[in-house]
Amino acid sequence: MIHSTFPPASLSIPYSPSEPGLEDMIKKVRSEGKFESTSDFSKIGNVDAVTLAIQTPFKDKGELEPDFGALEEGIRQIGKNLNEGVLVVLESTITPGTTKGFAADILNEESGLIPGEEFALAHAPERVMVGRLFCEKNGFGKSCIINH
Repeated sequence: MIHSTFPPASLSIPYSPSEPGLEDMIKKVRSEGKFESTSDFSKIGNVDAVTLAIQTPFKDKGELEPDFGALEEGIRQIGKNLNEGVLVVLESTITPGTTKGFAADILNEESGLIPGEEFALAHAPERVMVGRLFCEKNGFGKSCIINH
C-alpha cells in the first residue's frame, strides 16, 4: 500500500493538463487499494520508506538563493513521525550538503534518531519536467545517494 499526504482522500483528484495520465493513474491505484491519500502525517509510522518531493523555488531569482521553507516543514513533519529502520529519500532539487546536513539535523532533532544508524537517509535527484512525468519516469533509471 502506498501512503501519500496529497491529495487527502476526501478531496477529488486534481486534474492537471500539465501531467497527462496522472488522473487516470491515481484513480486506478486507488480503486485497486494500492494507494491511500491522507493529510495525517502519523501514517508515516506505518511505512518502510518515505519519499519527500517538494519544489524548492528561489527566494529571489536574481540571487539564486533557494527557499527551503516548504521543504523544512515537510522534513519536520516526517521527523515527528519517524520510526527506527525507515528509509527517508529527498527527491527535490537541492544544493549539495542539504541532505547530509540540513535534512539530517532536522530529522534527528524531531525524531531523536541518528541518521545512518537508526534510519537511512538518501537523496534521489529529480529527473523529470512538469508535464512529462510518466513519459520521463519510464525512460530513465533512478540514481539514489545514500548517507551511511
